[in-house]
Amino acid sequence: MLAAAPYNVGIAMGPANLVVVDLDMPKGGTDTPPTEWAGAADGLDVFAMLCERAGERLPTETYTVRTRRGGQHLYCTAPTRKRLRSTANAVGWKGDTRAWGRVRGCGRQRCGRSVVRDHSRRVTGPLPAWLSDLLTPKPAPAPMPCRTAIRVSLRLPMSLRTPKGPTANGGALQRIAR
Repeated sequence: MLAAAPYNVGIAMGPANLVVVDLDMPKGGTDTPPTEWAGAADGLDVFAMLCERAGERLPTETYTVRTRRGGQHLYCTAPTRKRLRSTANAVGWKGDTRAWGRVRGCGRQRCGRSVVRDHSRRVTGPLPAWLSDLLTPKPAPAPMPCRTAIRVSLRLPMSLRTPKGPTANGGALQRIAR
């Protein structure tokens, strides 16, 4: 059945242990890079600049497809023990990633005509460590203990603690904080 027509099979990136680096083309003459990426023509140029800054080479030894508009999707094996999320512009101007939380097709068909061409390997290479570090979410700050939050609020002028003045809460904040 699948041999009868071209199909676009969706892949859940996270469960498949994949991260896709999505390098886009600008969408018209007014879509120009910010000054930080001056001289870049597209997402691939920006990604090459990031690689150079990291002292690494472009990861070309992975499954890659070219999109209909000329961009590229680099499929990489996700690092173990890290759960990377999809990002927007984390890889600079015109550079996103697709990971946990996204499904991606890796050979789309639209109206019977191909919109991507495979131009690389059939296997995925590992996501470079420097890129994995760049994409790793920063840890959330530790939650503030309740008593600390109350003590902080007690340092505020009474008029800022409640909208109705010093007796609106019946002294509950003061009793709890002790």
